[in-house]
Amino acid sequence: MRSQKPLCKIMATVEHYFLTTTFVSMSVIAFHTCKVFARRLPAPKMSEGHKRKLFCFYRTLGWLLPGLFVGSCVVLDHQEVVKIGCGELEVCWLAEDNAYIYFVIIPIAVLLSFNVVAFVTAAVFLRKHGQNEAARQANGNRRSKFLIYVKLSTLVGFAWLFGLLALVVKPKIVFWYFFVIFTSFQGVFVAMAFVLNAKTLALYQQWYRSGSRTPTAKRPKRNAPTNV
Repeated sequence: MRSQKPLCKIMATVEHYFLTTTFVSMSVIAFHTCKVFARRLPAPKMSEGHKRKLFCFYRTLGWLLPGLFVGSCVVLDHQEVVKIGCGELEVCWLAEDNAYIYFVIIPIAVLLSFNVVAFVTAAVFLRKHGQNEAARQANGNRRSKFLIYVKLSTLVGFAWLFGLLALVVKPKIVFWYFFVIFTSFQGVFVAMAFVLNAKTLALYQQWYRSGSRTPTAKRPKRNAPTNV
């Protein structure tokens, strides 16, 4: 068992990192969504270069911050400043209960609280935009964006709120059932919201039709045979 201990520590660290990355990415999505809806109407159009830079910044933020956090936990555990017990159990996870609370539960609760605040803030801005004359001209566009924002709620981790409620509210079994059901089907909800909708399927159909016509349209003409 002792020979498997270093591997178990690595697995626990990687699992902690990807779990933290998931919730940081959700918070990045919530922040960007709130930022988009907080703009004035009509909103200036961003260039493709600016969109690419913003995407790279968000992607770096989503991977770097969890790395700094989990790396600090590993250093503190290795220097025995704080007892975390990373990889000291057979399940290759955090051995200390207090460490699990302070380095897993509390950070997740903070990030989910931020997502809820961002959601409510965006809803308030949407209501203010609805009273604007420029927004009335784009009322249909704003309604579609609000539906998109509702769909984005599947990406900001609202289903995980049931898991937090199951830790503090009684009876717990009801919230655990909701937590398991909604988190298990989160991928299905995302697919239905962003992949299996009418607009996306129409784009795929248009792309398929244009791709099927391309080979026949660009087929080179053969030269007529010449008799020698």
